[in-house]
Amino acid sequence: SSTLAFFESFHRFGFERIALAVPYTKDVTQKIAAVYAEHGDETVSSACLEQSVNTDVGNNGFDAIRDVLRRSDSVEADCIAVVCTNFAATPLIEEMERELGKPIVDSIAVTFWEGGRLAGLQPRIEGWGALMRGDLG
Repeated sequence: SSTLAFFESFHRFGFERIALAVPYTKDVTQKIAAVYAEHGDETVSSACLEQSVNTDVGNNGFDAIRDVLRRSDSVEADCIAVVCTNFAATPLIEEMERELGKPIVDSIAVTFWEGGRLAGLQPRIEGWGALMRGDLG
């Protein structure tokens, strides 16, 4: 699952302090942070769009995604986790990593990365951020 892929990437690359960027409501965001804490990953900052309808999540434009990424970031965060496979952040990861100066672990990319890793592959996709370029480890 995506959650297990996040944990693998966090632990493999030493990300212990996480910023969360999600389309969800505050209560769901807090639950994600609680699950991360159970696995030793501290959520140091977060931003959400207060959405609970899946079609709304999938219809977010790039400006809304950029905004939630910017608002989620903090100097304490080792990386930003974009948690939602229906949230089209993947095409923006390279741009936003350059702007924010830190890795962004996106649900779609990390799930693909973990699936490849489990199959004995090292998938590389340009444009999907440092994780998919193989620049993190």
